[in-house]
Amino acid sequence: MENIKIVKLFCIAMLSGTVSADVLTIKNDYLTVAYQKTENRLVIKAAYTQRAFLNGPWSARRASSAETASLSHAVFGDGESINLHYPDGRVDRIMLFEQSEFVFFQPTIVNQTEKDISLQKVELFDAVLNLSEPAASLKALGTAGLTPVDGHPGSYMFLAIADPDSRNGVVGAWLSSERGSGIVFSGRDEDKASLKARIDYGRLLIKPGDAAEGEIFVIGQFDDARLGLEKYADLVAQYYDIHLLPQVDGYCTWYSRPNGRAGDEKSILELSEFAKKELKPYGLDFIQIDDYWQEGKRRNGPAKVFDRVAPNGPYKGGMKPVAEGISNMGLMPGIWWMPFAGDHEDPYYADKMDWFTKKKDGTPYHTPWGGTAFDLTNPTVRSFVGYLSKLMAKEWGYTYFKMDGIWMGTSTKQIYVNNGYNGKDDLGTQIVHNPYMTPIEAYRAGFKDIRDAAGDDIFLLGCCISQNMRSFGASFGLVDAMRVGPDNNTRFTPLMRGPWHGSNRYFLHRRVWYNDPDPMYVRKSVPMDHAQLICSWITISGQLSMSSEWYPNLPSERLDLLKRSLPNHGLLARPVDLLENPLAKIWLLQDDCSGLKRNTIGLFNWNEFKAEQIDYPLSRLGLDPEKQYIAFDYWNDRLLQPFSKNLSAELRPASCRVLSVLEVAPYPQVISTSRHITQGIVDISREAWKPKKNQLMGTSQLVANDPYELRIVVPTGRDSWKLTGFSVGNDQVRVVSKEQDGPIIRVELLAETGQSVDWSATFKRAAEKSRAPVEVSGLEGTGSYKAINLAWNAVPECTYMVRRSDGRLFKPAANHLEDWDIQSGKTYTYEVCAMNIEGVTGDAAALKVSTPQVPIRPAVPPAPEISITTLKPVEVKTSKWNKMQVNQSAKKTSLILDGQQYEDGIGLFDQSLLVYSIPQGAKRFVAVAGIDDAEKNNPYSSVVFEVYGDVKEMGESPELLGKSPKLCRDTLRTWCFDVELSERQREVRLVVTTAGDGNTGDFANWVNA
Repeated sequence: MENIKIVKLFCIAMLSGTVSADVLTIKNDYLTVAYQKTENRLVIKAAYTQRAFLNGPWSARRASSAETASLSHAVFGDGESINLHYPDGRVDRIMLFEQSEFVFFQPTIVNQTEKDISLQKVELFDAVLNLSEPAASLKALGTAGLTPVDGHPGSYMFLAIADPDSRNGVVGAWLSSERGSGIVFSGRDEDKASLKARIDYGRLLIKPGDAAEGEIFVIGQFDDARLGLEKYADLVAQYYDIHLLPQVDGYCTWYSRPNGRAGDEKSILELSEFAKKELKPYGLDFIQIDDYWQEGKRRNGPAKVFDRVAPNGPYKGGMKPVAEGISNMGLMPGIWWMPFAGDHEDPYYADKMDWFTKKKDGTPYHTPWGGTAFDLTNPTVRSFVGYLSKLMAKEWGYTYFKMDGIWMGTSTKQIYVNNGYNGKDDLGTQIVHNPYMTPIEAYRAGFKDIRDAAGDDIFLLGCCISQNMRSFGASFGLVDAMRVGPDNNTRFTPLMRGPWHGSNRYFLHRRVWYNDPDPMYVRKSVPMDHAQLICSWITISGQLSMSSEWYPNLPSERLDLLKRSLPNHGLLARPVDLLENPLAKIWLLQDDCSGLKRNTIGLFNWNEFKAEQIDYPLSRLGLDPEKQYIAFDYWNDRLLQPFSKNLSAELRPASCRVLSVLEVAPYPQVISTSRHITQGIVDISREAWKPKKNQLMGTSQLVANDPYELRIVVPTGRDSWKLTGFSVGNDQVRVVSKEQDGPIIRVELLAETGQSVDWSATFKRAAEKSRAPVEVSGLEGTGSYKAINLAWNAVPECTYMVRRSDGRLFKPAANHLEDWDIQSGKTYTYEVCAMNIEGVTGDAAALKVSTPQVPIRPAVPPAPEISITTLKPVEVKTSKWNKMQVNQSAKKTSLILDGQQYEDGIGLFDQSLLVYSIPQGAKRFVAVAGIDDAEKNNPYSSVVFEVYGDVKEMGESPELLGKSPKLCRDTLRTWCFDVELSERQREVRLVVTTAGDGNTGDFANWVNA
C-alpha cells in the first residue's frame, strides 16, 4: 500500500496437527480455545474461571477444512492458531499468543474470480455469550456509553459486556484499523447476551488472485471488565508501537472572553507574558491559536486556506513572529488547522478540483461545516498536506498542532455528535484517484504525511472523533492526543460532555493517546462549585488539561484554581463506578512513588439540581474494609473523621469533593498539601518515618512565592505525637508558620525560587486530642422554591452535623448547607453543631426557615373573539437575535406550553414589547402565556409577563392590568390572563422581562390571546 506502514500479523506460520481431527485445541496460560468442526462450535474458556464464556457457533460460515499452526510474531511473540478455510478461499485465523489474555481473530479474503471484487463490509464474529448472569442484569459499555445489552446501537472499535455488581465481563474489540473501520454490536438472545463484530470498509477492492488481510479482532473475559479495557488499550499501544510525546497542559484562544476565536497578534503575546509569569511555574506548557487566523471565506464552516493569514485578519504580520514571541517566553506555540479539507468554491482551489473526492455525479464531495474533502488517495494532495505541516512546523515554528475536522480524511458525512454506530455516512461511496486505497487507508496515509513532514517532536492533537467516529480507530498510533468528545461551554450541561466522553473512553488515556475533554472554565460567571468540579475531574482523571480564559482578567481565587490543577500527574487514574452509572461519580488515583501509598478519591455530583449522598463500600475501591482510614477534604480544607467499611459523603448539586485517604497509622504522615488538587502526589517525591529519631522526613517541590502548606496527621489519644520542631534544608525556603491542633498539624513554607526542598518534622510522644467544638454562631438561612441555604461562622478544624426537624441528618464538611430535599410552603427547623475528628459535638444553634408557596395559576380563560395574530401591532420591540414570530415560537418551531400545542399565538424572546390598538367594543384581554416547552428542562429560563392598558392621554402612565409571578422550571411555566379593559384605554401593552436573572433560554409565547 502506498506510503503507509502495514503491520503484519504473522512472521512465521507452520502447519501442525492434522486436518482430520474433529476438535482442534490451542491454549496458553490464560485461555483455552477449542473448535469443533462438525458443529461449527467454538469454546473459549478463561483460566481464572471454570466456565466457558463462549460455547457455541461463532459465525454463520462453515469451514470446509481446518488445521492448527504454530506462530511467531515480532510484537506478540510465539503462539498457536486454528486456521479455518472456506470454499471461496477465505481463511479465518483464531490465534493465541503466549503472553496475551485475548483470543485474536483475523480474516483473509481471497479473490478467486477473474474480476475485481468490491466489499463494503466483512462479518467476522457473531456469537451468544455464556456468562453467569442473565442478559437483563448485564450492561454494555461502548462508544454510545453504558446501556442495557440490547440497547446499544453499536460501538466503534470496542465493547464491554459486564455485570455491574461483580464487574466480571467480556471485552470484544478491534485491535487494528489499517484499512477498515471496526464495529462491535451487543444484543440479547433470550436470557443471554450476544456479541457481533464487523469491519466496515465502504470500498475494499481486491484484484483477481490477490488476498486482503482483514483487521484483527480480540476478545477476552476478565474478572474486572475495566481492567480488560485497559489491557485492550495496552495491546493497541503494543501493536502500533505507540510512544507518546510528554503530556502537555496549556491554553486555547477559542472560548476566551475577551480575545476569543484566534485572539490577535497583540493580545496573544500579552496573554503569553502573563502566563509565563503566573502559570508557567506551575506547569503550563503551550499557547494555542484557534480558528480565524487563516485566509479564505467562511462559507461552509471555517475558511480553509492555511498557508497564509487573512490579509485583514488578526495576524496581519504573519504567524511566524507570533510563534517566535511565544517560544521566547519558554512556551510551546500551538496552531489550529484543518489538514484534510478545502473549499471547492474558494478561488484558491479553482485550479485544484482534482484534489477533492467526487460524488457519483462528478461534483466535489462536501459536508456541513467540514467543507470539501481532500482526496488522500492522490499523492499530489498528500504532498500538499505535508507541505502545510512542514510550513507550520519548520518555517513558522509551531510545535503543537490542533487538527480539526479530521474525519474529512475519510470523505464521510459530518454526524455531530457521533457516539453510537451510524452507518449512513457515505463511507467509500466517493470517486477517488486510487480506488484500491480504502477510505481508512487513505486517512492513515494522510496522517503519516503530516508526521513525516512536521517531525517526531511536534505534538499532534486530533479534533474531534465526535464529528464522525470513523476517525476513532483510524487514528490509533497516529496522534499524541485526541479530543474525545464534542465542544463544551460554560453552562453545566455542555460542561459535562468532556467528563462523559472522557470517562467512557478513559482506558485509552496515556496508553493510545492523551484524552482531550475540552477546556476547563474558571471565569467569574461560572459558579465556583462548577469550576471546582471540572478542574478536579480533569486533574484527577489526568486527561489533557487546557483552559480558555483571558488570564489577566481572572480574579486571584479563580486563577488559583488553574494553579492547583497544574501540572498533570502523569499517572493512570480509574473511574470506580464506570459499570454502574452512566457517568462515573467516583474516581480513584493511587500513587506510592514517595514511599507512602496515597489514595486520592474524587467524588462528583453530576446532577445540577439535586444533592447526592454517596455511600460506597471500601472493598469496591480496592481498600480493606476492615481497616480504618482517615481523609482530608481538599476544597473544604478539613480533616474528616476516621471511617471503615464504607466511604460516605454528601455533595451539593453540581459539585465535587476531593479526598486524600490514608490508612490510619500509629505515626505521623502527610495527608495533604495545598500545592495541588491531588494533595501530595505531584509535589511530594519522598516521605519516610524514622522511628529511631521520631522524625518524619520528606522532599517537596515548591513553586516560587507560592505559600505551601503541609498537612500532617497524627493519631488521637494518649499514645500520640506532638510536633517539637520543623526544619528545611535550604536557606531560600522559609518556615512561615507551624501549628498543631490535636491530630492535625499545618506547616507553611515559602520559597524564593521554584525548587525541591528537603524537610524534617521532629516529634515527641504525647497525648493529643481534638479541641472541644464551640457553639455554632452566626447561623443564617434563606428559603427558595428549590432549596434552603444555611450558612454559619466556621469552627476551626471541625466538620458539622445538621439535623432537620423531620429527622433528616446532614454532615457537611464546610460551614454551609444547601438542602434541596424540600417542599414549597413549609417551615423547617435546623439544628447545627460543630463536630471534631473524634466525633465530639458542640452546642447546637437552631433556626427556622420557610419556603415560599408556589403560586396558583388562574383558570384558563375562554378563547378570544379577536386574536392578536390578526392585528397589526402599533409597536414591536424584540431581541435582535430572535424576532417576533406569528403562530410559531421564536425558535420557529410549534408553539407548545406545558405539553399542549397551540395553533394561534406569538413567539418572542424576553425583553420584548408588543403594543396593539384595542379593537372597538373589546372589553377584556385574555391570554395563556409561558415559557416554550423547547426550554422546559433549561434551569436558566425564567420570565415575567405583564399586561398594561394605556389611555394615551398626556400625563397618564400605562396601568398594570395583570402580571405573572416569575415563571421558571422550579415553579410554574405558564400563566393565564383574563383582565378587564376600560372604555378609556386605547392600547394594550404586552411585556416580557427577564425576571432579573439573565436571558438564557427565555423563549416566551403569548397564545390564544
